[in-house]
Amino acid sequence: MDWRRPSRPGNGCQGASQEGQRVSATVLNRAMTEDELLTAITGAAARYGWLAHHVRRSDKALQQGNPGFPDLVLARDGDVLFVECKRMGGKLRPGQGEWLLALDPNWPLPGARKAWIVWPDTLDLLLSRLR
Repeated sequence: MDWRRPSRPGNGCQGASQEGQRVSATVLNRAMTEDELLTAITGAAARYGWLAHHVRRSDKALQQGNPGFPDLVLARDGDVLFVECKRMGGKLRPGQGEWLLALDPNWPLPGARKAWIVWPDTLDLLLSRLR
Protein backbone atom coordinates (compact mmCIF):
# COMPACT_ATOMS: atom_id res chain seq x y z
CA MET A 1 0.00 0.00 0.00
CA ASP A 2 1.51 3.30 -1.09
CA TRP A 3 -0.25 6.20 0.63
CA ARG A 4 1.99 9.07 -0.46
CA ARG A 5 -0.71 10.35 -2.81
CA PRO A 6 -2.19 13.64 -1.51
CA SER A 7 -5.92 13.57 -0.87
CA ARG A 8 -6.26 17.17 -2.06
CA PRO A 9 -4.25 18.91 -4.79
CA GLY A 10 -1.40 20.87 -3.27
CA ASN A 11 -1.83 19.27 0.14
CA GLY A 12 1.82 18.32 0.40
CA CYS A 13 1.04 15.11 2.27
CA GLN A 14 3.86 12.68 1.94
CA GLY A 15 4.56 9.51 3.82
CA ALA A 16 6.51 6.31 3.72
CA SER A 17 6.77 4.27 0.58
CA GLN A 18 6.64 0.51 0.57
CA GLU A 19 10.44 0.55 0.61
CA GLY A 20 10.23 1.70 4.24
CA GLN A 21 11.22 5.35 3.99
CA ARG A 22 10.53 7.17 7.25
CA VAL A 23 7.18 8.86 7.69
CA SER A 24 7.72 12.31 9.11
CA ALA A 25 5.28 14.88 10.42
CA THR A 26 7.72 17.56 9.32
CA VAL A 27 6.80 16.85 5.70
CA LEU A 28 3.08 16.64 6.39
CA ASN A 29 0.84 19.61 5.86
CA ARG A 30 -0.26 20.98 9.23
CA ALA A 31 -3.77 21.36 7.81
CA MET A 32 -4.18 17.61 7.34
CA THR A 33 -7.55 16.20 8.35
CA GLU A 34 -8.18 13.54 10.98
CA ASP A 35 -8.81 11.05 8.17
CA GLU A 36 -5.41 11.83 6.64
CA LEU A 37 -3.81 11.43 10.06
CA LEU A 38 -5.60 8.08 10.54
CA THR A 39 -4.36 6.94 7.12
CA ALA A 40 -0.78 7.92 7.97
CA ILE A 41 -0.87 6.11 11.32
CA THR A 42 -2.55 2.92 10.08
CA GLY A 43 -0.15 2.77 7.11
CA ALA A 44 2.88 3.09 9.37
CA ALA A 45 1.40 0.64 11.88
CA ALA A 46 0.97 -1.98 9.14
CA ARG A 47 4.57 -1.46 7.98
CA TYR A 48 5.87 -1.94 11.52
CA GLY A 49 3.80 -5.08 12.16
CA TRP A 50 0.97 -3.62 14.28
CA LEU A 51 -2.68 -4.60 13.96
CA ALA A 52 -4.97 -1.57 13.72
CA HIS A 53 -8.68 -1.18 14.43
CA HIS A 54 -10.77 1.90 13.67
CA VAL A 55 -14.55 2.13 13.79
CA ARG A 56 -16.05 4.68 11.42
CA ARG A 57 -18.55 6.75 13.32
CA SER A 58 -21.92 7.52 11.87
CA ASP A 59 -24.65 9.72 13.26
CA LYS A 60 -27.08 7.00 12.22
CA ALA A 61 -25.17 4.23 13.99
CA LEU A 62 -26.48 3.03 17.30
CA GLN A 63 -23.86 3.54 19.99
CA GLN A 64 -23.44 1.22 22.93
CA GLY A 65 -21.33 2.19 25.89
CA ASN A 66 -19.78 5.46 26.93
CA PRO A 67 -18.98 8.12 24.31
CA GLY A 68 -15.43 9.22 23.60
CA PHE A 69 -13.61 5.94 22.92
CA PRO A 70 -10.31 6.61 21.04
CA ASP A 71 -10.17 6.56 17.24
CA LEU A 72 -7.61 3.76 16.91
CA VAL A 73 -6.56 0.66 18.78
CA LEU A 74 -3.12 -0.64 17.78
CA ALA A 75 -1.70 -3.97 18.97
CA ARG A 76 1.56 -5.88 18.49
CA ASP A 77 3.05 -8.68 20.58
CA GLY A 78 0.85 -7.97 23.61
CA ASP A 79 1.48 -4.23 23.44
CA VAL A 80 -1.72 -2.17 23.00
CA LEU A 81 -1.99 1.55 22.19
CA PHE A 82 -5.13 3.70 22.17
CA VAL A 83 -4.86 6.69 19.85
CA GLU A 84 -7.11 9.73 19.54
CA CYS A 85 -6.41 11.69 16.33
CA LYS A 86 -6.97 15.43 16.15
CA ARG A 87 -6.52 17.95 13.35
CA MET A 88 -4.38 20.98 14.23
CA GLY A 89 -6.27 22.98 16.83
CA GLY A 90 -8.61 20.07 17.55
CA LYS A 91 -9.70 19.59 21.17
CA LEU A 92 -11.03 16.63 23.10
CA ARG A 93 -14.80 16.11 23.07
CA PRO A 94 -16.74 15.14 26.19
CA GLY A 95 -15.79 11.65 27.33
CA GLN A 96 -12.51 11.41 25.42
CA GLY A 97 -10.31 12.51 28.31
CA GLU A 98 -12.09 10.12 30.68
CA TRP A 99 -11.45 7.21 28.31
CA LEU A 100 -7.76 8.07 27.87
CA LEU A 101 -7.27 8.36 31.63
CA ALA A 102 -9.13 5.08 32.26
CA LEU A 103 -6.96 3.30 29.67
CA ASP A 104 -3.68 4.78 30.93
CA PRO A 105 -3.50 6.17 34.50
CA ASN A 106 -0.37 8.16 33.54
CA TRP A 107 -2.21 10.12 30.84
CA PRO A 108 -1.70 13.04 30.11
CA LEU A 109 1.75 12.99 31.74
CA PRO A 110 4.87 12.28 29.66
CA GLY A 111 5.04 8.79 31.20
CA ALA A 112 1.85 7.72 29.45
CA ARG A 113 2.53 4.58 27.45
CA LYS A 114 -0.84 3.37 26.20
CA ALA A 115 -3.04 6.43 25.61
CA TRP A 116 -2.10 8.96 22.94
CA ILE A 117 -3.54 12.11 21.41
CA VAL A 118 -1.89 12.76 18.06
CA TRP A 119 -1.95 16.02 16.13
CA PRO A 120 -0.13 16.41 12.79
CA ASP A 121 2.82 18.12 14.49
CA THR A 122 3.19 15.33 17.10
CA LEU A 123 2.90 12.43 14.67
CA ASP A 124 6.66 11.75 14.83
CA LEU A 125 6.39 10.86 18.53
CA LEU A 126 3.85 8.11 17.85
CA LEU A 127 5.77 6.86 14.81
CA SER A 128 8.88 6.49 16.99
CA ARG A 129 6.82 4.45 19.44
CA LEU A 130 5.54 2.18 16.66
CA ARG A 131 9.03 1.21 15.46
